[in-house]
Amino acid sequence: MRRVLSLFLRAYGASATGLEINMRKISRKSLTRRLSDMTAFIAFMALILSTLVYYVAALIFPSTTDGESLIPSLNDTLQLIFSTLLAVAFSMYCSWRFAQNLIRPLKTIAFSAREIAEGNLASRADHSGIYFTELNDLIDDFNVMASRLEVMSKDMKQWNAAIAHELRTPVTVLKGGVQAISEGVMPADTVNLDALMKQIDGLSLLINDLRVVSLADSGQLILYREEVDLYEEIKSVTAPLIPTFSQKKKILVVNGYPLTCFIDAARIRQAVLALLNNCLVYSNPGTISIRCEPTSDKQLVISIEDEGPGIPASEQEKIFDMFTRGSNAADVISSSGLGLSVVRAIVQAHGGKVTCQNNRLGGAKFTITLINA
Repeated sequence: MRRVLSLFLRAYGASATGLEINMRKISRKSLTRRLSDMTAFIAFMALILSTLVYYVAALIFPSTTDGESLIPSLNDTLQLIFSTLLAVAFSMYCSWRFAQNLIRPLKTIAFSAREIAEGNLASRADHSGIYFTELNDLIDDFNVMASRLEVMSKDMKQWNAAIAHELRTPVTVLKGGVQAISEGVMPADTVNLDALMKQIDGLSLLINDLRVVSLADSGQLILYREEVDLYEEIKSVTAPLIPTFSQKKKILVVNGYPLTCFIDAARIRQAVLALLNNCLVYSNPGTISIRCEPTSDKQLVISIEDEGPGIPASEQEKIFDMFTRGSNAADVISSSGLGLSVVRAIVQAHGGKVTCQNNRLGGAKFTITLINA
């Protein structure tokens, strides 16, 4: 018996110690061929072993109690050989059919994987003719992965183009200004230097916003939480902005009361400032109301509302995407389209969410919901 098992293991490239498969031999044979060979070999060995056991028993006990011999006749032997061949052929056919059903989904996944590797990210594996639940699940998971890769690739291309576009304008202005000053065309006075400095400040802000969003996307935006009074933090943001808003006939009103919470105060101030800048640029003259209040034991809300013109419902989700501007911002060229993306990144890093909707006055209402851990 041990010798038969040893021969069986050797025939299929397996060692007696670790059953290590010879990958070079496998690569030269298809899965269908190997399954057919293995099934036929197992069926053949099963019949041979059963025949050997029968003959050994016949030699040990040559006759039954009524005197009949246990050794089969020639006809019995021929029938045994025929049945063995028939069983082997049937086993090979069944294994071939099984292998075909098993290989078909693997082939479609392999084909799609090659297409994706060559740059065709729209390629998907086909479900047709798949009878195994596990393989259907595998194809579903593969297609989901391919869809995400396609979306990520499109987003990356759009972001690269948008970043290049946003950087081009200030860099061009800086280059032209410095060149004009160096050639004596434009005097190096305070007015011209201040104008160039504003372009540098814009570049610095853009780079910082990109850094925040990229860190948040990779899950590496570090928060330095501390126990602070949220109401006081919001007032510290709004106080310096009151003169600027007044120049545009906009009134800042802060409503709330002392509210202790455990947050990264600097990041939350940054998010509130970005929302207020959004109101400063896009809202109509009127009152801009800021409110902070708790909604439950472990949640608190910061809401910022203006008096118009509001944001279309179809754009209220998209405006938080990078380099996305609403239709009301078509005439505004001073915005990079990153401010609301930074807000979402900071809020999500806190485990919260930010939403946008229109209020009863027709203006926009931004709501930040935070978990007061």
